Amino acid sequence: MAWFVSLGLMAIALVALARIRASFLSWTAAVAGLLVGLGYSGLLTPVSTTVLWTVFLLIAVPLNIPPLRRKLISDPMLARIRKVLPPMSETEKQAIDAGTVWWEAELFRGNPQWKKLLDTPVPSLTAEERAFIDGPVEELCRILDDWKITHELNDLPPEVWGFLKKHRFFGMIIPKEYGGHGFSALATPLW
Repeated sequence: MAWFVSLGLMAIALVALARIRASFLSWTAAVAGLLVGLGYSGLLTPVSTTVLWTVFLLIAVPLNIPPLRRKLISDPMLARIRKVLPPMSETEKQAIDAGTVWWEAELFRGNPQWKKLLDTPVPSLTAEERAFIDGPVEELCRILDDWKITHELNDLPPEVWGFLKKHRFFGMIIPKEYGGHGFSALATPLW
């Protein structure tokens, strides 16, 4: 019966540590306390207590001392992983160097800072983008005839193609120095 009580207490302690996201050092201290409790309870023989403490110390000491952990575990493991993985391509390097993960990193870590997201300013259209949507985009919508395009011509009429070309609709995200509008990502899906 004492074994069941001990196992139940151990399970509760482990769940509590997991629930509060305890550090590895806290886990080590909890397991050490558990071993001390089991030793004093008389549920373990001296031989099994010695074996458990030996295994515990062989695992806990290297994992809790960072330089030792790096030398005995991290560096050899990293060397093996590097041998297995293919080398990083130039495209992958550019993608990694292209930016940051911002708020999404917190989301995937499981502890997002919602205030940081809510404090982010809401993007808005520039005056130039708003003028384009209110002007050429509205005009384009007025001159399009869906029936004529889909059932009669099976294409856009020449005047629509000319309008699209004249107002550079296909250069929405292309920078201005290359002949485009240089609009933001917010403006491009609106038309």
